[in-house]
Amino acid sequence: MADVRQVYRFLLRTVRDRISSRKENPIWHDYIVEEFHRNAKGTDPLKVQKLLQLANDYAQLVQDVHYEKELLLSYNIGIDPAERQKSMIERTANLVGLQLPNTDAANRRDS
Repeated sequence: MADVRQVYRFLLRTVRDRISSRKENPIWHDYIVEEFHRNAKGTDPLKVQKLLQLANDYAQLVQDVHYEKELLLSYNIGIDPAERQKSMIERTANLVGLQLPNTDAANRRDS
């Protein structure tokens, strides 16, 4: 029973955080609730275990895909290395509450 509750909460939390919240689009949430309620009275423990594993695997897949997208964005794949470094410095400065000066305007004035 604890496994069922744990997988159920993990799946709902993943959908809420990674796909869409219940307020924005209740379809995913309603589908998960419906599936868990429909299979709640399953008597075949092997089938129940397979369904729980499938739900857990799906939630983990959604989380991993989201994490991979964040990694790719953090690496700025496809951007010039100088632009990538500038972008990373700007993000780091923003994280600590600083703002970098506009260097493009300063470079144009010096020329």
